[in-house]
Amino acid sequence: MTSGHETLGDNVLPINYKLVFVPDLKTFKTKVFEDITCNVKRPTKSIKINAKEIEFDGGSVFANGKVQEAKITLNKKSSQATFTFKKSVSGKIQLAMTSTCINNDGMYGFYRSKYTHRGKERHILTTQFEAPNARAAFPCFDEPSFKATFDVSFIIDRGLDAISNMPIKETSNLDRGKKMVRFEKSAKMSTYLLYLFVGNYEAIEGRLGKLRLRAITVPGKVEQVRESLGYAIKFLDWQQKYFGINFPLPKLDFIAIPDFAAGAMENWGAITFREIAFVITKQSSAAIKQQASETISHEIVHQWFGDLVTMKWWDDLWLNESFATFLACKAIDEVYPQWDFEVQYIDEGLGAAFTADSLESTHPISVHINSPDQIDSIFDAISYEKGGSVLYMLEDYVGKPLFRKGLHRYLADHAYSNAAKEDLWNAIAKEAKKEGKNLKVSQLMHSWVTKSGHPVVEVKKVAGGFRLSQKRFTLLKDMEDHWPIPIHYLTDKGEGMLLMEKSEQLIRSSSPFIKLNLGQKGLYRVKYEGAILEHLGRMIKQKKLGTLDAWGIENDLFSFVRSGRLPLSSYLYFVEKYCFGLGYPLSSNISGHLGWLFNMTYGTSLEEAVKGVFVGFNKDQLRILGWTQKKGEREIDTILRGGVIANLGIARDVETVAQSKKLFEHYRRGKEIDSNIKGAIFATIAWNMGPKNFNFFFERYKKAQIPEEQRRFLGALTAFGDRKVLSEALKIAYSKDVRLQDSMVIPIRLTGNLVGRDLYWAWTKKNWRMLMGKYDSGTHMLSRFAEALSFVSDRKTKAEIVRFFSKRENRRDDMMRGYNQALERIDANMKFREKNGI
Repeated sequence: MTSGHETLGDNVLPINYKLVFVPDLKTFKTKVFEDITCNVKRPTKSIKINAKEIEFDGGSVFANGKVQEAKITLNKKSSQATFTFKKSVSGKIQLAMTSTCINNDGMYGFYRSKYTHRGKERHILTTQFEAPNARAAFPCFDEPSFKATFDVSFIIDRGLDAISNMPIKETSNLDRGKKMVRFEKSAKMSTYLLYLFVGNYEAIEGRLGKLRLRAITVPGKVEQVRESLGYAIKFLDWQQKYFGINFPLPKLDFIAIPDFAAGAMENWGAITFREIAFVITKQSSAAIKQQASETISHEIVHQWFGDLVTMKWWDDLWLNESFATFLACKAIDEVYPQWDFEVQYIDEGLGAAFTADSLESTHPISVHINSPDQIDSIFDAISYEKGGSVLYMLEDYVGKPLFRKGLHRYLADHAYSNAAKEDLWNAIAKEAKKEGKNLKVSQLMHSWVTKSGHPVVEVKKVAGGFRLSQKRFTLLKDMEDHWPIPIHYLTDKGEGMLLMEKSEQLIRSSSPFIKLNLGQKGLYRVKYEGAILEHLGRMIKQKKLGTLDAWGIENDLFSFVRSGRLPLSSYLYFVEKYCFGLGYPLSSNISGHLGWLFNMTYGTSLEEAVKGVFVGFNKDQLRILGWTQKKGEREIDTILRGGVIANLGIARDVETVAQSKKLFEHYRRGKEIDSNIKGAIFATIAWNMGPKNFNFFFERYKKAQIPEEQRRFLGALTAFGDRKVLSEALKIAYSKDVRLQDSMVIPIRLTGNLVGRDLYWAWTKKNWRMLMGKYDSGTHMLSRFAEALSFVSDRKTKAEIVRFFSKRENRRDDMMRGYNQALERIDANMKFREKNGI
């Protein structure tokens, strides 16, 4: 057990759990009969296990042929229960207990979820155990290194069904209309991967060889997941071949849950999803189809990276999430090359990594976690997108074949066990050595995984070539530091590669230009001196650089403006001179950056200057894309059209508003709008046509049956330009009409409303205690409300925020990282405004 962590220690190791769950769907309490077979290394009179919101009816231990009653002491603060015995026990023992858990409605532990079928409200019971919430369902050794097997049974009404990680072994009828459902013994796995379901469901089946796959929903919705199951089968087939290891369980279920805090959860053999992340219909937008595909692929990767091989402790959560992020996109790009998913990964994944990692308050990919309360704070863009981007850089450095061989070795060596970060790069290093390659894999990965932040490389033309120098980049300042950087570059002589290991490096060349980070596979920014940047700008305009390289140059330039290193005018000049009329991903990047600038300068002396470029660029894009889909157009163009229309709507472009009004009037008379632009049309109407359509959107929301459609209407309620109407929207957020999983949509989206964003802080301050009560640390949701304060850009509001959260009763461990990062972004906003005289 890693030192310094608040763990249960390593003296008692679980081997097998025998669990019988007896749920009551009227009282929403579940009785649990439990036997844990353990190995006790050293004699002890006490054993600690994890228990959260659990009531014990009694416990005992069987050791050395004798049974001893146990005294059970609960420590609610540490979520631990101590079993104390009169005589010491050691060796193989059985710890027995009876307990009761609450089937809460807070979307953690063994919780309840409601749905309506044939006009009646019904419930299912389902689980969300990651990170530390198996302990909220049954007492257990709830740490990832305590892998064990599970024998799961349910005693339930005969009219109900049950699902767990393994297939059903047998079902037998009992008295009083009950039945017992017993499942096959599970593979050896961590507690957070166990899955429990009780209720009614519908399923469709598929096959991949002998493996049975099912897509499962509550009654009445199963036809909405047929297409998703097709995606799942294709991604699973590709991943089995890529990893060289077949899926190791006899079945794999994909289960859509009506109430779900996260996007999805990788329970081994029983993956769960929020409905919007798995439901795909003929009316679904291309964006939702791709987002669902990415989530499905991500969770399937976890069946190997996370389930088959699990991190030893939460420090190395990235071994699960970074790989799932990186390899999910690789699978999609291979299966659906027409989606340009590798390019999308860089645009969105690398972009998100840069944004999150540009703060002093960021954390390393492998971050020290002391207690379960801190775990939630690292389910973020560092563990997911930055980690995935570092893997992308590593693959580019060692080569794709060697990278794949290293992953296979890692999985094979640690199957059904646990691993640490060193195990990964040692596996890749061994494969490199086997091929006679002297690559500095361990040195490279140790630096990138254990250090916070990323570098900015400054490039200057000097006699004989180009001088490179690196520092750590943050929004507020440069910091002295350096990383080993694989520099993949382009000059007029072609490509080159070197490992920059020191703070400075000279690349000898007579070329008039150099482009670093070729293909944007490295996690570092590049700041070119003026003449080089101008040369690269001309190459962008003449399409002599690849689309990703153009994306990288513009993305870096914006980061220097956003952080106050360069004036706003320099960015507007570059975009207008070199970047109009070009396609994805550069167009998407610029559109987002101009949108941020328009938002930040709204109502200031610079608004018109920014708005001119913002409108001009988006009108140019709309000219290229058009209002309707073209035959054979790229999927990404279908997705981008809505964003361009929404931007022009926010800027009150007359032509865009007129066309949106026309489409909306037809919609109100029964003619559908293309699902790919519907949200943009709704937002444009709300912003430009006054409050008269508020009730229309709200009533449509209440009648909507498809999750994507529900989300559209909720979003529309936040798009009005009337503050009274926006205040009404905030009242709806936590009403009976909105599920808890969707309740944050209205307040969070309000932070992007140009006239209503300041309402968010007043509302948050007033409702903070309510929010703390509704969102358990296991939902990962409370921190989002703190992070959303990042839009603030004035000292008065910042001071109010600091005063409020300085009170201990307003703080919780799982939201403090998000809060600190919001403060840093607020400082950066103020720096931007001061730099540009606003």
